[in-house]
Amino acid sequence: MDKKYQIFISSTYKDLIEQREAVVKNVLRMGHLPVGMEMFDAADDSQWEVIKRHINNSDYYLLIIARRYGSIDDDGVGFTEKEYSYALEQGVPCIAFMLDDSVKTWNNDFIDSGREKKRLTLFKSRFNKKLVNFWTTTDNLALQVSHSLSTLMTIKPRMGWIRGNEAASPLVAEEISRLSRENSVLQSKLLSQEGNKELNESQNILNNFNYTLTTYKNNIKGNYVVNGLELYKSNASALLHGVSKNYFYRNIKSELQKFSITDPSEISLLLDMFLDQLLILDLASFKERENTNILELTSKGKSLFARLNYN
Repeated sequence: MDKKYQIFISSTYKDLIEQREAVVKNVLRMGHLPVGMEMFDAADDSQWEVIKRHINNSDYYLLIIARRYGSIDDDGVGFTEKEYSYALEQGVPCIAFMLDDSVKTWNNDFIDSGREKKRLTLFKSRFNKKLVNFWTTTDNLALQVSHSLSTLMTIKPRMGWIRGNEAASPLVAEEISRLSRENSVLQSKLLSQEGNKELNESQNILNNFNYTLTTYKNNIKGNYVVNGLELYKSNASALLHGVSKNYFYRNIKSELQKFSITDPSEISLLLDMFLDQLLILDLASFKERENTNILELTSKGKSLFARLNYN
């Protein structure tokens, strides 16, 4: 069956019209379905509700970043950053492409300064080299999108879309089910080895996650380094049965404030980056419970928590 994927393309708009068009064309050439805000009609729903619906229906989320933070919603967070955070929360695989700092020729009308530049810097700092690709020209961006999307689709295949007349008949569906059961038996023999390998990789990534906070105590300025693995070991228990994101953040903030952190925004950025890691490593996920998004450890997350605390 010829499966097509829906790709949600996110970016600021006026400064990246040319780049968005190139990416849209490339996604179409690949045989998939690009979706972006410029394609939506005006509706009675709020802009954010429309965006969320389309992200929910997308198989992958593709983000392009240049030198602007972009339009800001009523809650003070930019739409582009909200889209990225929401896609992560919903478990939609994300891939980001950031304009390389080596690019010096860029329209001055589309370069943020002051408060907006600071917001952009904080947003960009949520990414590390494992999560972002750097581009220099429109052609270079289009080429990277084709390669990286193809790789992502291979590593993380999604449900996608198929033509109605290509859907499986009952007999075919039954055969697929039988083969699936056989495949599950074979795969179960490898789960232990693969599971340990994945846990080791996740543990190493968290152990290499270090964030330095500025402290000020007894008129002496200093630093406090937060290690991701230690942060997980001491706080993941709150996620065993699921809590709200705000509750999870509040507990960690309370713990870190004991070290006389001078800038609360540093803690907020640390928490956003830490949560990004948990979602990307599939250690935690958001689930809807009584119309509320609850953050909860996945099976993999529980296994790592048990390893760290009880082995």
